Amino acid sequence: ESKKYLTPEFYKELSLAEENNTKVQPFAYRKVQDISYSRFSLVNGKPHWIASVNAELLDEKRKVTGTIEVEFELDLDKRENNWTVTYFAVTGKGLKENE
Repeated sequence: ESKKYLTPEFYKELSLAEENNTKVQPFAYRKVQDISYSRFSLVNGKPHWIASVNAELLDEKRKVTGTIEVEFELDLDKRENNWTVTYFAVTGKGLKENE
């Protein structure tokens, strides 16, 4: 479902990564608790966002198994009157297991 939000070039890159099995395996469920935007800048006239996301990690029975904080870097480009993602990177900032 993300295809409509990505440029065709970036979607192709992500598809190749999935085929090469380089994708990180997800947890059963993630429940986003908070999103904050830490920085915005224009790079070559195009928006570059940095956002921090805190989420709970849940197992198949929806029991909280931990929490995670990640940082997203997003580059956007306007194509056909819509903003699309040309690139993103995710950096793990912290992972805590429930005790």
